[in-house]
Amino acid sequence: MKDASAKPVSGYEPPNAGSRDYEAWADCLELMALLGKSQGVSTQDMPQTVRQQLTPATGPKVKAKKRRDYPRAAMKKIGEEDLDAPWSELRTKVLEVIRIREQACAGGYPFVVVNQEGFRISRCEEPAKSSASQCAYFFMLLATRMDMGKNRSAHLQGSRWRIEAKSGGAHNKEDWLDGAELFEKLCCLAIKGYLGQRCGTHHFGAGPDGAKMKLQEKFKEVEATFGDEIQVKAEHEIEQVHGDGGLDLIAWVSFAENSLVDVGQKRNGKMLIFGQCKTGTSYDLDAARRLDPTGIVEDFLKQAFAISSTNIVRVFLIADRPDLNKSKKFNRAGGLLFDRCRITDCLETAPTDPDLMPQILNWTSAAQAFEGFNSCLPRL
Repeated sequence: MKDASAKPVSGYEPPNAGSRDYEAWADCLELMALLGKSQGVSTQDMPQTVRQQLTPATGPKVKAKKRRDYPRAAMKKIGEEDLDAPWSELRTKVLEVIRIREQACAGGYPFVVVNQEGFRISRCEEPAKSSASQCAYFFMLLATRMDMGKNRSAHLQGSRWRIEAKSGGAHNKEDWLDGAELFEKLCCLAIKGYLGQRCGTHHFGAGPDGAKMKLQEKFKEVEATFGDEIQVKAEHEIEQVHGDGGLDLIAWVSFAENSLVDVGQKRNGKMLIFGQCKTGTSYDLDAARRLDPTGIVEDFLKQAFAISSTNIVRVFLIADRPDLNKSKKFNRAGGLLFDRCRITDCLETAPTDPDLMPQILNWTSAAQAFEGFNSCLPRL
C-alpha cells in the first residue's frame, strides 16, 4: 500500500491554480493527452478542484465548506456561471495558444482539436506511429517539463528503457540515453532543415564515457574535418578558460567553390552559426547571453572559415515554447530563437537520421512511463 503522505517523484509541476501562463497550461493539456489512457483530454473534464482554484477571490463566498466539497446542486445556488467564468476565459486563451502551435509546427503538431466548444485535444498517433517531426514534438514536450537536472537519462533495463539518475563510475554507453544530448543532436537536424542541403553541422557532445571535453579538443574535431578553414590554437597558446562557453553545436553553409581541389584557387569563407541548446524551463536571459562567438574564436581559434568572428550568427535552441513576450527577449539576448514549434517546423524538411530517431523514441517511451509525470498530472 502506498504511503499517502509520500512526496511524488520529482518530475513535473502543473501550473499553479490561478496561473495565467497559457503556454504552461497548453503543455499541461498536451501532457494529459499524451500520457492519458483515453488519448485525449477536454478542459470540461478537468478536475473540479482545479476549476474551483481558478475562481477569483471576488467570486461568490462559501462560508460553511470549501468549494471543492460543495455538491453540484449547491454550486448552482451560489451561481454556476460565476464559478465557470474564469475557467471559460482561460479555456479560450489556451485554445488560442493551441491553434497557434498547430500552425507554427507546419504539419508536425501531433495533437488535434477535436471539439472547439468543449476544447478537447487528442494526440494524432502513439509516438511510435507518428512522423519524425511529431515524435520529436512529443520528445521536446517531455524534455521541457521533466526535471532534466535529475531525470535526463534513460537506462535500458532488460527490454525496456526507464528514466533513472545516472550514478558515478563507468557506464556502458549503449545502455544509456542522455535526453539533453539527444536534444542537441535533434537541433543539428533542425538547423539542416532550416538552412537546406548546403548546410553542415557539428555537435559538440560529451567525450568518451560521457566525460566533459575541453572546448579546444572539440574544435580539433572540426579542424580535422575542414583542414585550413579552421585553425585551432595549441593548448599552450590558450589562456585558462572555464566551461564550454555555452557552445553546443556549430553549423555552416558552403559555396561550391569552397571545395575546389586547386588550393591556389580555393576561396574560403562561408556562413557560420554557433548554437546553444537548452532543455527544461530553468534557462534565463543570462544563460542566453552566455554564448559569445567573438570570445570563443579569440580564445581558441586562429581562423574560423576566413570570416570575422563578429559575423558569426548566434542561435538559441530550446525544447520549451515560451510566450510571445519571452520569445522577443530571448531573440535579443541569445540570437535567433528556435523553440519547440520552430524546431518541429524545420524537421518537416530535414534529412532523415536513422540512428537518432529510434533513440529519441526510446527516451520518449521511458519518459512516458516515468512516475514523476504520472503522479503529478491532474486526474481525469
